Amino acid sequence: MSALLIGLYAACETIANVTAGKPAIGGSIIVRAAALCAFSFTAIDRITERLGKRGARRASATAFVANLLLVGYVQSSGV
Repeated sequence: MSALLIGLYAACETIANVTAGKPAIGGSIIVRAAALCAFSFTAIDRITERLGKRGARRASATAFVANLLLVGYVQSSGV
């Protein structure tokens, strides 16, 4: 369960960084896709409750590495 929470947090952080300025259309409602970032706050709170401060730091480090990998991929592929 903890690995799933950490993975979801890292995925939310990475996706929120990629889609920050893009609009998301849901029916007749248009919002910024960065609204996904709000879920990452909930996820990190759950991780802190479940795994403590050390687990939250590990999750943040995992998300940071995921973002670095994304930047490396974008730079190398020219996307």
